[in-house]
Amino acid sequence: MKKLLFPLFLASLSLTATAQDGNLEAVPTERHSVSTNPFFSNWFLQAGAGANVNYDNHVAFSVAIGKWFTPGIGLRTRFTFSHNNAITEHVLFNLTNMFMGYRANRVWNLIPYVGAGWRRHEAEDRMAFGYTVGLWNRLRISRKLAVNLDASYGSYQLSSKQRALNLELGLTYSIGKGTWKNTPDQEAINALSQSEIDALNAQLSDAYAENDELRQQLEQQQQQLEQQQQQLEQQQQENQHQIPPATDNNMTLPVTPE
Repeated sequence: MKKLLFPLFLASLSLTATAQDGNLEAVPTERHSVSTNPFFSNWFLQAGAGANVNYDNHVAFSVAIGKWFTPGIGLRTRFTFSHNNAITEHVLFNLTNMFMGYRANRVWNLIPYVGAGWRRHEAEDRMAFGYTVGLWNRLRISRKLAVNLDASYGSYQLSSKQRALNLELGLTYSIGKGTWKNTPDQEAINALSQSEIDALNAQLSDAYAENDELRQQLEQQQQQLEQQQQQLEQQQQENQHQIPPATDNNMTLPVTPE
C-alpha cells in the first residue's frame, strides 16, 4: 500500500507546485488573444518635435493623447504647432502585435496609421481639411516610457492642393495600466493536463507491477519459512525416536564397605 501511495503523493506535490507557481510563462497562453481591459486602461500621452516640410522647412512641435482598444487597434488625437497649426485624428494599427502576437516587453513595434483633420493655412488665413498617412516606430525603454520616430504625409485642399511631410522624434508615456493579459490557451492546458494524467497512470502501473513482484516474493518467503518449519519439526521427531528411555535395570547403586 505504501508503494502505491508514494507516487500519488509525488504527483499531488507536482500538481500543487504548478498551481502555485506565480510565473505567467508557466501557463500556456494564446499569442493573438488577450483579456479585455477597463476603459481607463491603455491610454498614453505623447510629446515630440521635428520638421514640417511644406515648400519651406518649419520646426514643428506636437502633443497627443491616445488609447489602445486592443493590442492592434487604437486612436490618437494629435495637436501640431508650427507655421501652420493642425489637429488630426489617427486610427492606429500595430502590425507587430497583429502578425507576431502580443508581448508586453517587445522592444520595437511598427505602427502605421491613417487619419484626417484640420490644418490652418497662414497665407490664406483659413482652415483646410485634409488626410494624412504615417508610420510610427515605437522603441520601448521601460514599462511606462517609449521613444517615437514618426514620419507622416498629409494632403490638404486650399485654393490649390497643399502637401506636407512631417518627421518627428518624441516620447510616449503610458497612463495607468498599459499592458494586456494574454488569454490562457485552453487546448494547450488540456493537453498539458492529459500528459500529466498519462504520466500519473504510468506511475500507478509501475507501482502495481512493483506490488505484484513484492507480493510474489513475500509468498515465496512464506513458503520457504513453512518448509523450514516442517523440516525442523521432522528433525525434532527423529531425535526423540533415537534417544532410548531410561529404566530401573540400568540403574546401579554404589556398595558401601562395612
